[in-house]
Amino acid sequence: MAAARREPLGPGRLVLDVTDRPGPPPLRFETAADGRLLLRQGERPLLLGPV
Repeated sequence: MAAARREPLGPGRLVLDVTDRPGPPPLRFETAADGRLLLRQGERPLLLGPV
């Protein structure tokens, strides 16, 4: 993993943004509006589940 960056999204919400790697679009772990964990590749949602 070349680079990872955490960004605050608002009260109690974080994102892990993996960039600077060859191949498919970057992966992002987000907290969905209802509190579930959301994994995106680019803008495409891949996984949504309970935390």
